[in-house]
Amino acid sequence: MSYCINPDCSRPQNEPTDEICRNCGSKLLLRERYRATKVLGQGGFGKTFLAIDQDRLNTLCVIKQFLPQMQGTGALEKATELFYQEAVRLNELGVHPQIPDLFAFFVQDSRQYLVQEFIPGMNLQKILDRHGKFREAEIWAVLRDILPILDFVHQHQVIHRDIKPDNIIRRQGDNRLYLIDFGVAKLLTSPDRVITGTSIGTSGYVPLEQMSEGKAYPASDIYSLGVTCFHLLTGISPYSLFLKRGYSWLQSWQSYVDKDISPKLIQILDRMMQENRHDRYHSAAEAIADIERVGAKDTQLRAATAEDEEYISNFLKEIVTPAPREGSDDNIIKDFFERVTQEETEILPAAEANLDNLFEEIIENLDKDVTPTNVTKEKNRNRSSNADADDEFITAFIQDITDNLAEQPLTSIEDLSTVSAYAQEQETICQTWRCERTISTHAQGCSYVGITPKEVVVTAGQRRIVQLWDIETGLSRGMVIKEDTCSTCGGLGKVFKESSVFFAKIKQATTCPDCEGFGTNSEKGERFLAAKLSRDGTTVVTSTLDKLLKFWSVNTCKFVDALSTEPSVVSFVALNQNGKIVGYVVQNRTIVVYDRDQNTELGRLKLNGLVTCLDMNNEGKILVMGTEEGTINLWDVSSGLPPLNVKGHHSGVNVVALSGDGMTVVSGCREGMVKVWNLSTGNLVHTFKQHLTAITAIAIGSDSLTLATGGNDGVLCIWHLVTGQLLETFPAHTDRITAIAAGPDGQTFASSSLDGTVKIWRSF
Repeated sequence: MSYCINPDCSRPQNEPTDEICRNCGSKLLLRERYRATKVLGQGGFGKTFLAIDQDRLNTLCVIKQFLPQMQGTGALEKATELFYQEAVRLNELGVHPQIPDLFAFFVQDSRQYLVQEFIPGMNLQKILDRHGKFREAEIWAVLRDILPILDFVHQHQVIHRDIKPDNIIRRQGDNRLYLIDFGVAKLLTSPDRVITGTSIGTSGYVPLEQMSEGKAYPASDIYSLGVTCFHLLTGISPYSLFLKRGYSWLQSWQSYVDKDISPKLIQILDRMMQENRHDRYHSAAEAIADIERVGAKDTQLRAATAEDEEYISNFLKEIVTPAPREGSDDNIIKDFFERVTQEETEILPAAEANLDNLFEEIIENLDKDVTPTNVTKEKNRNRSSNADADDEFITAFIQDITDNLAEQPLTSIEDLSTVSAYAQEQETICQTWRCERTISTHAQGCSYVGITPKEVVVTAGQRRIVQLWDIETGLSRGMVIKEDTCSTCGGLGKVFKESSVFFAKIKQATTCPDCEGFGTNSEKGERFLAAKLSRDGTTVVTSTLDKLLKFWSVNTCKFVDALSTEPSVVSFVALNQNGKIVGYVVQNRTIVVYDRDQNTELGRLKLNGLVTCLDMNNEGKILVMGTEEGTINLWDVSSGLPPLNVKGHHSGVNVVALSGDGMTVVSGCREGMVKVWNLSTGNLVHTFKQHLTAITAIAIGSDSLTLATGGNDGVLCIWHLVTGQLLETFPAHTDRITAIAAGPDGQTFASSSLDGTVKIWRSF
C-alpha cells in the first residue's frame, strides 16, 4: 500500500504502484524515491511513517515529517530547531552500529522531512508492557549494550537528554539494543562539559540539574539510564514517583524492588541514580569499567530458561527457613533478638534493649530520613540463609510500623478542644481527591477561574471574555463579558454623563456613540488585564487598558460601574467578601484600597519593592502582598500602621492567598516553594517543596483545612493545612495553571490553565 503523507488528506490509502494520491492529488513519492506505507506514530512535532526506498531495492526506512501542533512563534522556532537538530546529530553519530543511520534530510512542499534507518523490533517500554518486569540478567544486558553507545555519543561531545524505555529498541533476530530519538540531543561546547538551555526531556527520567537549571552533563544521561533500568526492573513508572515525591524517592529506591537482586547491581544502579551529579559516575566509561570488574558470575547475560527458574525455586525452598510466626508479636521479636543479638549488634544496636527501645530507634531513623528497608538491605548482604529469612521478617515488621506511622499526621494537631474535632480532622486527612469534570472553556487559554457559593464556575479567557458554567454539567450558563461587548458602555448601550441641575450633580443617560445603543462593537470590544471574583460570588472586577476598574454583576451578567485608576493601569486586584471594597496595585509599587459604597479611598501604601501579587480578607481590612524581592507584606488598613514585612522567599513571590478569616497566609515563589504562615502567632507553619517549577496559583479551602497549589508545569497538589500532609498530586494540565478556586463546601477546587480547560477536583 502507498500512504499519502498530506496531513489534510481524508483518505490516504492508495495502491502500491500509485504515484498520485487518488483522493487529494498529492505526490506519493518523496524525492521520487521514498514511498510511505503506513503510520508508525504521531506526536507534537509531526508523524512518523514506515516507508520503502525504491532506489535501494525497496529497503525499509523511516520517514519523519515535521508538522508541529503548537502555536506561538517561540514554540514553533524551538520545535523547528529540535527537528533540525536530530538530523544533525544522526548525521554525526550514525556511524555507530547501534544508532540509526541518517539517509536524507530535505524540504518538499514547504515541509521538512528526515529519512533514517528502520530498526525492526520493539522498544523496551512495549516489551515491559507485554512481558512484564525485566529479570536481573536482562538489566545487565541493557547496561552492557547502552553504556558503550553513551560512551561513543559523549566522546562526540553530544548529550542525548531523553533516555527512557521508549527510546531504546530491541532489534528482532539478535536482540541488540539501539538508541533512538536524538531530537533533544545537544552538543557539549563548554570546557567543563556542560550544556545549558531550556529544560528538555521526560519528567521522571531527567535528573535535577536538567529539570531545574536546563543543564546537562554526561552524568545526566547516566542518571536517565539508571532510572530506565529501575523502571524495567520494578515495572513502576518513575514519572508517578516523581509526581508524588519529587526526587526524594531515590533515597529509598531499593524498597520498590520486590525481588532479590545482586549487591553489585544495587551498587551500580545506586551510583547511577544519585540526585547530586557529582556522586554519580562521571562518564559511561567509568560505569563500564565498574561493571567489567563484577565478573561473569554477576553479569551472566543469557536469559534463564524455565528449567533454570524451576531449579532455582526448588533450591530456595530447601535452604530458606521461614521466620517463626507462632505466638504474639512480642514473643516473636524477643525470640528473634535472642537468636541474633550477639552477631548482629553492629546491624541492630537495640537488639539487647526491650521492645520500647526498638520503637524509639525506628522513630529516630525515620527522623533521619533513613528507610528501615534500605538499612536492612545494606547491612545484611553477607549473612546466612536463616538470618536472611529473619531479616526479611523483621524488615516486614518494621515496614508495617513505618506504614502505620505514615498514616498519622506529620505534625501535631493543636487547639482541638474535643475528641470529635480531632476525629473530624483525621477524616479529612484520609480523604481522596479526583478530577470529577473537565470543562473546555476558551481556545486561547483560560486566565482565571472562580466559584460562586451557588457553585457556578466563573472563567476569564482571551482577556476579553468572562463566562459562567454549570459545575455539574460543564455547560455554559451565560456570558458576563462577550468578545464583542462594547468597551465604552460595558454592553449597556448607553453611557452616563454627569451634569449640574440647580447646583445638584446628576447622571444623565445617553446613547453610546460607539455601539449606537446595541451594546456590541467588534472593533472596540472589552479588553482587560486581570479579573477577580468577590468571595460571595456576586461581583467580577476587571482591570482595563484604559486605566479603569470595571465591576460586573454575576447575577444579571451586566456592567455595574467603573472606577478610574489614573495615572496607570492596574496590574493586580483583590475584592472583599461582598465586592464593595477593592484593593489594587498601580505603578507596580502602590497599593490602593477603595470603598465603592462610600466612594472613599480607605488607604494608600507605597512599597520599595515591585509588587507581584495581592490578596484581601473577607472584611477588606487586611491585605497581603508579595514582591519581586521575595518579601511578604501584611497591611492592616484600618490600623494606620506600616505593614509587617517578612523575608519569605529567596526568589520572587508569584502568588499569595489569605484565608477568609485572615489567620493564614500562603505564598508561592518562582523556585517552586510554598510557605504557610499563621498570622495570630507570626510563625512559619509549613514549607512545601513538592513542585519543581514556579508556583503560579494557590487557593485555600473554604474550611481553611485544605490547600491547592499549581505550577508552571501544570501539576496540581492538594495539601492538608493543619498537618502539612500532601494528600494528592495530579498532572492536571498540559500547560501552566493560571488560577485555582475553592468551592463553598470545603471539598471542591477548580483549576484553570493556558491549555484552555478548567478541571473540577472533589474529595470523596
